[in-house]
Amino acid sequence: VTIVRQLLIPKGRKGHRAPGIKTLRKLSMILDIPIEDLDSPHHAKARGIPVIAYISAGGGIIPESPDQYPVGEGIEYMELPPGYTQERADKEGIYGLKVKGDSMLPLLRDGSRLYIKPGNDIRRGDYVIFRDESGTAYVKEIELPDADTIIFRSVGVGPTLIRKREEITRLEKVWLIER
Repeated sequence: VTIVRQLLIPKGRKGHRAPGIKTLRKLSMILDIPIEDLDSPHHAKARGIPVIAYISAGGGIIPESPDQYPVGEGIEYMELPPGYTQERADKEGIYGLKVKGDSMLPLLRDGSRLYIKPGNDIRRGDYVIFRDESGTAYVKEIELPDADTIIFRSVGVGPTLIRKREEITRLEKVWLIER
């Protein structure tokens, strides 16, 4: 188990980082042992909502950034939302993002955590996360002037962005904010 743990915690750009739950599941299948027997500290904390990436409230986070993680390979885990079980959160695909930057003060500050629930109806004035064609990710307030155009506004000092719908590769509503 000690050797497995050493193999599972690779040295990353910002120090040591435990593997994601997907990695643990794959290793469990390969070694044909229960995931619990891997005795990873990450696994013990793997319950809750995975924080899958940092997101910018201002200038955006580029896709090559070391701050981006694939789903299931989160930075950390947040508590379940009030009234949620782990099963319900998993079924609804809820995930978390962590804010970098202070361009949306006082609403969002550096370190705020966002709960994202895919599939919500998005309306004018909602806070959304989005990724444009270049892969850059943002969190902004949305305005929908017509069927083809979307205006993304920072609440604070960040830039206002205007995009055509076809330029947006991901658009999801911020469901809950933890400051």
